[in-house]
Amino acid sequence: LQARPLGVFAEGYRVLRTAVDYSWPDREPRVLVVTSTCPGEGKTLTSVNLALTLASAGARTVLVDADLRKPQVSNMLKLPRRPGVSEPPRMPRQACNCLRCWTFANRYS
Repeated sequence: LQARPLGVFAEGYRVLRTAVDYSWPDREPRVLVVTSTCPGEGKTLTSVNLALTLASAGARTVLVDADLRKPQVSNMLKLPRRPGVSEPPRMPRQACNCLRCWTFANRYS
C-alpha cells in the first residue's frame, strides 16, 4: 500500500474501506475485528492495510495487534514492540504508553 498507493492492491483496500463505511452509516465509534481459523491467511496484512486506508481517508484509527503468539504489526510498520498488549499498565494513566503514533505519508483516498 505504501509503495504503490495507486496500484490494484491499494484499490482493493479502498473498496474494502468503502464497504466498511457503508456497513455503519451512522458514523458512531465502531470496532472491527479481523480474525480467521488458520495462520497465514493474511490477517495482519489485511488489518494493517485496512487501518492505513481508513486513516488516510480521515478516520480516527487505532490498530491493536492482539496476536500473542506472533505479533507482526510493529514489524510491518517498523515500530517498537514494547510495551505491548500483554504488558498491562500499572496505572490507568499509563495505558497511553502502549499506543504508538505512526504517520502514513501517502494520503490517497
